[in-house]
Amino acid sequence: MKTTISVIALILSGYVITAQVSVGTVAYNKVERTAIVGQFDYSPEVVKASIVEDLKYNGFVKSSDSKGFKMYPGIIFTQISPDPIDLYFKVDDVKKEKDKSMVYLMISKGGENFMNNTTDPEVITTCSNYLQSLKPKFEARQLEINIAEQESLIKKAEKTYNSLIGTGESLQDKKNDIEESIAKNLKEQEAQKTLLEKEKKLLETLKSQRK
Repeated sequence: MKTTISVIALILSGYVITAQVSVGTVAYNKVERTAIVGQFDYSPEVVKASIVEDLKYNGFVKSSDSKGFKMYPGIIFTQISPDPIDLYFKVDDVKKEKDKSMVYLMISKGGENFMNNTTDPEVITTCSNYLQSLKPKFEARQLEINIAEQESLIKKAEKTYNSLIGTGESLQDKKNDIEESIAKNLKEQEAQKTLLEKEKKLLETLKSQRK
């Protein structure tokens, strides 16, 4: 009984690795193919760039576009299979879901000879594990993007702040000039008032001399 349960568990592990990554299908060349399907809480740009970067890190640079998929032909990627494979992947957005992606990954022995969980369950499982292992890379890339965006926001905020300081200093200088002008004007008013009163007195004196 225990042996039977273990076998069932092993078989199921080839179908579902986690709730995020599972074995499903995807249309390729108008035919439904077995694919490793993963949904991640990162934008398609982040996910695709991370996968390309990881494959490049593993020595796989040569690729081509094939019916909506990015295809790496004849690679020996021992993390997935000891034999040469053609690796296909594409990343789609999730409709009405911001910053979510669907990843489809297919493996072929060459040409249209695509692997599935019946003919090559071990490779399907290792392929699923590989896709799941990329999540920390998605997270790291997104973090760097967030840091860069935050640094940009800080630079803009600092620029605005420094501009406000400059404007404030200019306004303070204008205020000082205005206060000085007001003080000077008050003195001139007093002087003019004194002169005006003197002239009025003189006028009264002159008028008093009329005969």
